[in-house]
Amino acid sequence: MRIADLPKYIETAHFSAWRNTWAYRKLGYPYVGFYIKKGEDIIELWARPSTDLEPFLDALEALKVEYAEGLAYTVIKNGPGGLFKGTYIMKASEMLITLDPVEEGILNFVFYLRGKELMLSIPRDASLVWLISLLRALAKKKKGRDGRGNC
Repeated sequence: MRIADLPKYIETAHFSAWRNTWAYRKLGYPYVGFYIKKGEDIIELWARPSTDLEPFLDALEALKVEYAEGLAYTVIKNGPGGLFKGTYIMKASEMLITLDPVEEGILNFVFYLRGKELMLSIPRDASLVWLISLLRALAKKKKGRDGRGNC
């Protein structure tokens, strides 16, 4: 599953989500974004169009952390801490996780795995379990529309 495998836009009673390819297409920015808005909270994911998200999601699930704040605590507790002016770093199996300083309750993670990266900005109280399930369901739903993953 890539960000391109997620729907361009979807709105339900519980959340709305949309893909951002404008900066990639018009400005040559190397990443494609995906936003999920639930209530007042917004979750952002950014990755290169070719990046497979599944290995990242699998590695996150293996950490058995339910909420973003728990992941932040794990990175701070288990990493060397505070390197590079406040950025925390932790190695989890094959994945390297960085956590930048928190701004107004938003946690900024970058995950590096096998030469690829995934950026995630997420409210500290957001459920990673919910996010991973939602991303997989959205990709599956989009793929089911025409069998190839195109809308």
